[in-house]
Amino acid sequence: MVAFARKATGRRGNWLMGWMLLATAVVFGAYALYPTGDAYPVSRTEPCIGTTAGGLAVVLYDFRKPRRRPLSSMPGAILRETAATTPPGTELRAYTLTTQTAMPLSVVGRTCKPLQPAGGSPTIDCAATDMRRQGEDTAVDAFCAGLGTMQRRVEDLARQAPELPVANAPLIEAIEEIRLVFAARSDTGPHSFHVFSDMIQHSAWYSHIATDAGDWSFTAFEESRDARAPVFTQASPAAPAVATEIFYLPRRGVTEPRAARDAHQRFWQQYFDSVGMPVVFRDQPTAPRFAASILEDSSDGLARVLRERELLRREQDENARTLAFIAGQRTKLEQARQQAASSAREFKQRENSLLEEHARERQAIEVERAEIARLQAEMAAWRADNDSG
Repeated sequence: MVAFARKATGRRGNWLMGWMLLATAVVFGAYALYPTGDAYPVSRTEPCIGTTAGGLAVVLYDFRKPRRRPLSSMPGAILRETAATTPPGTELRAYTLTTQTAMPLSVVGRTCKPLQPAGGSPTIDCAATDMRRQGEDTAVDAFCAGLGTMQRRVEDLARQAPELPVANAPLIEAIEEIRLVFAARSDTGPHSFHVFSDMIQHSAWYSHIATDAGDWSFTAFEESRDARAPVFTQASPAAPAVATEIFYLPRRGVTEPRAARDAHQRFWQQYFDSVGMPVVFRDQPTAPRFAASILEDSSDGLARVLRERELLRREQDENARTLAFIAGQRTKLEQARQQAASSAREFKQRENSLLEEHARERQAIEVERAEIARLQAEMAAWRADNDSG
């Protein structure tokens, strides 16, 4: 791990499976992979064909609030370090936090770390000038090209000044959407989640800014969540345990004091424990203070959004079941085609065998006829000799 990320200040949580905020309300593929209005168009082609059985590493960047100046290379280095430490066959995705509660994620990019070829180097050096000379294949070239593009996008986004005052920061909503991404890949692994953020949630239904630091208890948060958004507590699909690390930026005027920072990290420790994501915190330099908009609590509006997203989830679940049925029928059809082709091959082989056998029999008959003709000729000659004598 690079120097800025070596010191772990948190503890790993228990692998528990708990409630999932907003998890029942959306299927990640609808926009997490291909959102509209991105600053950076992302290819619609699938970069990970052949590696879907591998793991998934997700990096979430929170650029909604001001960062330190001059800007360091930390965000890009986090992406590079994540790519370097993930095992071969891992899909790497990067997202940024948006301003939209209903669509809190914007995709930065995705690439896939190729499976290690036999006899190849145990590591992939994307900084090498000529990957071909190292005996790597085109999959490595594609991985390094994708990683380089993602890093440039991340660094470009990090250099952009955020709009002030900060309107909102739907961090929990974004994390819950990412949990859906992991839930969809529950049969693969290993998985990891990396967050670059001050971890300040700021939305109408819950805000670390609008709430006194002394009230940042997870119990109080649960009560607020349950009272204002009952849909949050509905049963959600199980997600795999995901190793989580937070590159935590203390925020001047909010979480810079040690007591406030401890309370804040304790809140998130309990949150990640509750959803089965063992977490560690990696403290970063303090970020500057910022002004935030005062948000009005509109529980009715939030509930309406959640209901709409729940209907969307159910519709997409039904679509998924239909697609699964179609895939099953296609599989059966393909099996029937293969069986028919196998029967045709067997018939052809049998036909060829019979033809060969028939040809051999005809050849034997011709030989026998020739022998009979020879014997008849000899008999005729013998009779002719006897008649003349």
